[in-house]
Amino acid sequence: MDPVSAIPAYLGLLLSAFVFYRQQREQKRRNEWERRLYEEQQHHDLVVNQPRLVPTGSSLVFLNDMVPQRLAADAQQQGVQLQSLGKSMPSDVHAVLFPCAPDQLLDKPALPRVEQLFGTYWEGRLDASLGQGEQHPLKLSARRSPLSGDLGVIPGYTLFAPPEPHLGTSLGAHFYFARLTITFRDDFGRMLAANFDGESVPHENVLTQQWRTGIGPVELTQDLRMLADEATVDRKPSVIG
Repeated sequence: MDPVSAIPAYLGLLLSAFVFYRQQREQKRRNEWERRLYEEQQHHDLVVNQPRLVPTGSSLVFLNDMVPQRLAADAQQQGVQLQSLGKSMPSDVHAVLFPCAPDQLLDKPALPRVEQLFGTYWEGRLDASLGQGEQHPLKLSARRSPLSGDLGVIPGYTLFAPPEPHLGTSLGAHFYFARLTITFRDDFGRMLAANFDGESVPHENVLTQQWRTGIGPVELTQDLRMLADEATVDRKPSVIG
């Protein structure tokens, strides 16, 4: 074949290859866009329909009736009223209630992980299935192991409540007395968690307690039960005389 006469055929072949490549690239881009859109819709549906638990009241035993309030370490039980506000029913509900870290104040370095962090906390599981809007009391029993307050299931948050402010701090200071951490599962088996900080608030010369939302629900890779199992294995005998 004359090379000159073959040029249109070569050009046609190149054009066909270019068109095919462009079609493949556009199809790949469209497939990626559709996949991302599907995942975003799935995530949106999960978030919209996921369970949500909040504390609406409590029956707590305190050591004192003035700020900073502290939970009574010798109390065998503490009580919290939970309400389900999500569109689906939570399962495997597990909660722990921790006070502030011992002797840890704002603007002071965090305590190292030592035996004194293994103090009293309260743990409980919900023995009822809550539909949307339903409430149920959660009984929390005193424990001293295996968890310690410097651990956590939500990244960036420990089980300990926020530190107490210095005495004499301005009136706007927040006096937190406990942190409630709750883990649960949704219909798809996802592990979720939320935490709430209990704050002592003066109201008409009476000290009341309010729950402040911390964070959540957020998805987890480890719930409280798994954390306790891990802490049981990791915890070593005390070497403090």
